[in-house]
Amino acid sequence: MSELAADKEKNTYMEIIEFLLIAFLIPVLCMWVREKNSNSIVDLIVYGIEGASPTLAAIIVVVFKSRKSLGKYLYEKYLLNLSLRKCILGIFIPFSILSFAKIMSIRMGDSYLFPVVPGMRKIVIILWALIAEELGWRGFLQDRLERLLPDLYIPLLTGFIWCLWHYHFIISGSMEVPIAAFMLGCIFESYGYFALTKLAENNIVPASIWHFIGNLFFNVYKFDPQWHNGNTRFYGIATVCYAINILVFALLSVFFANKDRKGIS
Repeated sequence: MSELAADKEKNTYMEIIEFLLIAFLIPVLCMWVREKNSNSIVDLIVYGIEGASPTLAAIIVVVFKSRKSLGKYLYEKYLLNLSLRKCILGIFIPFSILSFAKIMSIRMGDSYLFPVVPGMRKIVIILWALIAEELGWRGFLQDRLERLLPDLYIPLLTGFIWCLWHYHFIISGSMEVPIAAFMLGCIFESYGYFALTKLAENNIVPASIWHFIGNLFFNVYKFDPQWHNGNTRFYGIATVCYAINILVFALLSVFFANKDRKGIS
């Protein structure tokens, strides 16, 4: 390895470490502020900052460490190669998977037969998923890991870190899910996001839409164990459906990507 390549690799490692430190420490500060605060509006704003810590961390590292202009970075991730077709995929994939999971849940005894509309606060939080996380996870961490690891391991590590990052929601009691199933869900989703991001030529809008639609229908279909007296069966069904379907999607994406490459060469 040349000295220049070694310096680039070292710099990439340092950027990832700095990103993770910021992304994991911002929630600690936010939890402290929320604990001391009694105003509901301030609480919602701080909660929003807490949820957006991956995106904030990415922006801080890119602007202050990489010395790239914020406008250029946002253009590259949100506007460059933006495709309506890929955005529709970002809607269709999680909607179809979770709708199938809901049908399976009903067949296995789910008493919540009909979709429900979440409360306004929940809707605001779910909408926030469109911009709160993916610039960090897929737009920064996944991008940096591509410089260091083979494709097969990138979603695995990204999903594992993404799962661990949710520690603050679990500690604060705002998220009550079976940890093992949640981790598997994060990892398998990360393979889906990775495949979709590659299809979208590194544009993160389709993955952001997938994240939003997935969060929305997890709530609309009431997969969370809290709706079932702590029973994790239906959450598990959704996780298994995600795993199988995303694996198929990822394999097909790799197949067609390789086919396109051969057609070009």
